[in-house]
Amino acid sequence: MRVVAAAVLAAVVAVGCSRTDEMTQGRSETTLRIVDDDVSADGDLGDASEAARQMQVLVDRLLDSDDACAILTQREAAEVQLDPTVLLSSSARRVLAEGIVAVYQHLVTLVDDPTVKPALVVQQQTFAQVLDIVDRYADSPTSERGADEVQALASTPEFLAASQTVATWVTANCTGF
Repeated sequence: MRVVAAAVLAAVVAVGCSRTDEMTQGRSETTLRIVDDDVSADGDLGDASEAARQMQVLVDRLLDSDDACAILTQREAAEVQLDPTVLLSSSARRVLAEGIVAVYQHLVTLVDDPTVKPALVVQQQTFAQVLDIVDRYADSPTSERGADEVQALASTPEFLAASQTVATWVTANCTGF
């Protein structure tokens, strides 16, 4: 699922697990601009920051689609333009993490192919783990350990095989995209 993968990659680049400070305010090697979260006292994401709202719009759009090919080929999210800095917001990262689980579950329901369903679950679990790492290292944008943990997850034989399985399914079943 490329659109969620792109959002996860943006999270990795934006909040740590990266060796760049392009997302910081100014040119500091040790600080990271964090977007203020205006989550209400009861934790309601409906009142969360604009960044979380933007991320929720993307997740909702994907969940509203009944076309697995449109989701997996990014057609369903083509018009959504996210500024990578939205992922500097902890509430936006939380929306993305919860959204990944929901969108992948939605895909498992939509894709009626028992050979692809396990691959989607592997991708879902891996992306959720990547976002957990990003969240843990959000205060350490130059953390080599965080980058190494993400790289380790993205290079496991299970994740690579799952990615290939999903890509093969998309190529075989999503013509015209």
